[in-house]
Amino acid sequence: FEVSLTLFSQGYLGPRSRGPLVQALWEHLLPVLAPLLALNPGQVAGALSNIAVNMGQEDPGVGQRWIRRLHSISPSITTVEHLLDASLVLAWKAGLPHFRESALERWKGLPDSLKFLCMGIAPEDIQPPPDILEKALSNPWHPPHLAGKKATARLLVVGRLGRFRGLGGQFIEPPLVAGEGNRIIAYDGEGSFSVWGDCFGLSLRRIQGEAMASGKGYAGFSIDSSGTVTCGSISLQIPPLAGYSSFASTASTLAVTLPHSHSIYMVAPMVTEQG
Repeated sequence: FEVSLTLFSQGYLGPRSRGPLVQALWEHLLPVLAPLLALNPGQVAGALSNIAVNMGQEDPGVGQRWIRRLHSISPSITTVEHLLDASLVLAWKAGLPHFRESALERWKGLPDSLKFLCMGIAPEDIQPPPDILEKALSNPWHPPHLAGKKATARLLVVGRLGRFRGLGGQFIEPPLVAGEGNRIIAYDGEGSFSVWGDCFGLSLRRIQGEAMASGKGYAGFSIDSSGTVTCGSISLQIPPLAGYSSFASTASTLAVTLPHSHSIYMVAPMVTEQG
């Protein structure tokens, strides 16, 4: 009740709610979580509402996927701790790759049955041994449903992110990218963003400071003037990336920018099932 009053006073609940995801949480998810809600009403309602408030600032599809998937596995969750851990895992899987590291740590502490459900692997599916699934998840571009199956890595343009600020995006000018340890930084002269990506999605998060110069990142990736990307023993020609303005990489992902585009193109060795 106290949590609901706080949310109502902030405009997240009620007939004029500015937070449709919070409203959906209270109307559809919390009722099916009644046994866990009864154990610790303030913690459960407060923590999930906080997640919903923050996810409401993302693309609408992200929050919808999170609440729908959490609703589907809720009958299998028996403790408040597992509920909160699974909530973070599903937020990551809904398309927030910057949560990847912390979510994986929480995922490792879940019961095996819940581990599979969080990864979209139902009891009636063929389930790989937990250690095989964990090994697959150590690769950002290895979809969990392919764990233990015959698969191969193919270089692909896995997506692009970033837009012109005048159209609701992040960059006032075409950005450049630089490598900084195990992450990629994008900058446009006014702001800097960390670049995140895995098989569940891509995202940009604003950070303080600015990268000093375009960096190439890990030696395993390269791109030539024709747009041919090489990663280890595999390569792919991507003509639209010819004449790039900058590139940088982590051990698993390459980011490329173009002189006249406000988008960052992401290239990675995506694991796909062998036909």
